[in-house]
Amino acid sequence: MRTLFLALIFFSWLCFAKAQQMNTYADTSKYLINEIGGKKSKYIGKPFSVLLNDLKLTPVDIIQRGWYGLDADKPHFGEGLSIYFNREKKFSKKHFITVKFKNQPSFDILYPLFFPLADMNVNKIIEAYKNVVVTDVGVKLYEQDNIPD
Repeated sequence: MRTLFLALIFFSWLCFAKAQQMNTYADTSKYLINEIGGKKSKYIGKPFSVLLNDLKLTPVDIIQRGWYGLDADKPHFGEGLSIYFNREKKFSKKHFITVKFKNQPSFDILYPLFFPLADMNVNKIIEAYKNVVVTDVGVKLYEQDNIPD
């Protein structure tokens, strides 16, 4: 009887924890969709610092967009960023936004901030971009995700 009672408590706790995880996931996705994606016109044409000041989430990782390792692509290095707000491995659980820029810092300034990956510092990257003008903001398409497990 005692074992059954303990099992019941354990499974109740497990269900509660799962529900909390799903609520947190949904709250974050709604925030990004409504407050960032839905109000992107507020950020376009303004310095990146305006978006950063409004963010209620802390970026944990940043991936540059626009450069694929070719010398001819160097002028495009960092013309876009994917900014991640969690470290989930599964794409369906990731929270991120994409930001495109006009006149991003030069390749010589940005490359050492992104590589080697082990030394990447999100705050230094943000500092390099804070005065750069935003040309577009996008939010992950959450409707493509499955419910997180």
